Amino acid sequence: MFADFDMTQLSAALKDFYTVTSIRITVFDTDFREIIAYPVGLPAVCREIRKTQEGCSLCKKSDQEACRIASRRKFSYTYRCYAGLTESIVPIRVDSLLIGYLFLGNVVCGDTREEAVQSVLSACSDFSLNLSDLKSALYTAPLKNLAYVEASSHLMQSLTNYLAICRAITLREQDLPVRIDEYINHHFTENLRADDICSKFQIGRSTLYEISAQSYGTGLATHIRNLRLEYAKTLLQKYPDLPISEVAEKCGFTDYNYFITVFRKHTGMSPKKYLASARRKH
Repeated sequence: MFADFDMTQLSAALKDFYTVTSIRITVFDTDFREIIAYPVGLPAVCREIRKTQEGCSLCKKSDQEACRIASRRKFSYTYRCYAGLTESIVPIRVDSLLIGYLFLGNVVCGDTREEAVQSVLSACSDFSLNLSDLKSALYTAPLKNLAYVEASSHLMQSLTNYLAICRAITLREQDLPVRIDEYINHHFTENLRADDICSKFQIGRSTLYEISAQSYGTGLATHIRNLRLEYAKTLLQKYPDLPISEVAEKCGFTDYNYFITVFRKHTGMSPKKYLASARRKH
């Protein structure tokens, strides 16, 4: 995680949102780890659903899918989870960099409580849940219509802008993109993977890809490949007697044929022709 959260300001903002909407709101980082929520603690409906392993697994799957969709959007995404509850998620961006999500959920959506509860119970009928306990929990969940949830999601969208303006959420921008760039420049000839970089800097893959797109204007794999190819050009010019296969290996290419293919695409000529051209210039 590469953002700092002012928990006092966040807590106050989430409490205000709840006061206005009566809907629980949560802040997650890019790996969907909870940072803070208001009210604190899982709602009764969530607790009932997550009492079973199947319920926990499906909840996680539903949340992750919502995050994937939201990460590609600028605005809120409202949906029904596998259990039939209505939820909405908004990406939090600071300087266009994705750093987390605002999430409102566990809303029983319908014109009447009975109709809404029955809809959720029907959605959960095939799962190993205690439907009697779930029904009781559903009567404690907020009942809203879809228009109300959509309006609340728009408020949540505005809240993300407010949090950035009042610096309740700030980037540790003093060095993160620079440190990532330095790390890549020192290790691109190795078997460098996105997971290695994420682990090194304790950030999610979506955050890393966002930084790559902003910093390099391309995907991470393409950037690393371009670094390797430029280094190959340098080695071919500086050490013309070095076997091309060894150049490929020194640059981090484990597949010689792949190296030939991407080098030709990158420069418009094969490594052999590039080497001949470099020799003529000398």
